[in-house]
Amino acid sequence: MNGFRGDLRRLTEQSGAFEEHAATARGIAAELREALERTGDCWGTDEAGTRFAELHLPGTRRALDTVDELSERLGALGGKFAHTAGEYDRADEDASAGLRAVDGAQRGRE
Repeated sequence: MNGFRGDLRRLTEQSGAFEEHAATARGIAAELREALERTGDCWGTDEAGTRFAELHLPGTRRALDTVDELSERLGALGGKFAHTAGEYDRADEDASAGLRAVDGAQRGRE
């Protein structure tokens, strides 16, 4: 058979797991941020340390922002999966209702 099929039960169940993944990502980001703050500016204030900071701190900030964004996106993805499952279920129910109506009209003509 050709076509699209979806396991709504599984999709709905798994959509909730994304919030757990998002919480894990938030925890990892917080731990990383705290570890970096505890370490401080360990590279020194001499010319080499200053140059190191200039080169590497912007990337560190971007990496932390990306990890923070990951948790937000994981949570949103779970919501999108749940929404998709609901829409798929509604479309399936609407199609079934339409077929029942056609079948009922057809039987009424017989």
